[in-house]
Amino acid sequence: MALASRAEQLAGSIIDADKRSRALHGLATAVTAAGDHERAAEIARSLADQEAQAQALTDLATAIAAAGDLDRAKALAIEAEQKIRSTTGEEDRKVHVSTEVATALAVIGDHDRAEEIARSLADSYWRSLALTGLATAAAAAGRHAEAQASAIRSGKMARSIVDPYRQPHALIGVATAFAAAGDHKRAEALIAQVRIVASPDEHARALIGLVGAATAAGDHPKAKALAARAEQVIQDIAEPYWRAKALVELVAAVTAAGDHERATALAARAEQTARSDSDPWSQAAALANLADVVEPDRARRLIAEALAVGRWTTPLEQIARIDPATIRTFLDQFVTSWVPPS
Repeated sequence: MALASRAEQLAGSIIDADKRSRALHGLATAVTAAGDHERAAEIARSLADQEAQAQALTDLATAIAAAGDLDRAKALAIEAEQKIRSTTGEEDRKVHVSTEVATALAVIGDHDRAEEIARSLADSYWRSLALTGLATAAAAAGRHAEAQASAIRSGKMARSIVDPYRQPHALIGVATAFAAAGDHKRAEALIAQVRIVASPDEHARALIGLVGAATAAGDHPKAKALAARAEQVIQDIAEPYWRAKALVELVAAVTAAGDHERATALAARAEQTARSDSDPWSQAAALANLADVVEPDRARRLIAEALAVGRWTTPLEQIARIDPATIRTFLDQFVTSWVPPS
């Protein structure tokens, strides 16, 4: 991966700290998707601050767990936890990363450590999100009673949140967790309660979660009906990027449900919506998101357009996933033509 080394040097030479961090994080994600987990971890550890390192290592741990290497994933998640515990950075950012570390550990199977982190979070919002992560992970592992117990605890915590914007977000997460645990009645009742105050984006995400849960339960008519409701709600999302993102998530859900005709139509709407975005960077991100859920030839076209209009880091993960050789060619050309700032 000599080429990745040169790209890493390029990203590291960016003067603006936030842009440099985003570039290196994006590169770590792409290198992970290309299969070089050791190098991805090295790049993650090169980020400037502990919170950013912890976030990148957590993302890497989750990806490696999905690939089946649970021991390596656990070691990285524990490293991320240690980094976030030792940092003195912004508190909200620390608890955000801690919540994601707890979820990653739950997915990996270290439930005791995940539970310990969740209990350590004093803020009701973040503790609710962590418990929702634990519930979802337990449901995915088939431990539905444990999942329901965590979802109930998360719901109680969510109802104690006083922030009028954060509470609906937390409660919708709880509803999705109940659905994953097989309690569809409670999930739908909870969504009905909060949909009045939730944003269309949050409402749509909740319904998409229910589509996935119904599909997993084998209830395809239910999944189809929920998908239709989600599609209607998505129309009310004002921002093109978020509307396209919701459509992409719905494409993935209805594809998993076997409704390929609807998936094709939704993907076309998502692409049209992405192109309507006047901001080139968010348009590029929306096109890259869509590349995750369409066939490879169409994905390559979308990725090429994302590269043309947005940041060079935006579609790296998608490139690495469908064609690692292509990312090496692109990075080679980019590094060769790059002129350092004077």
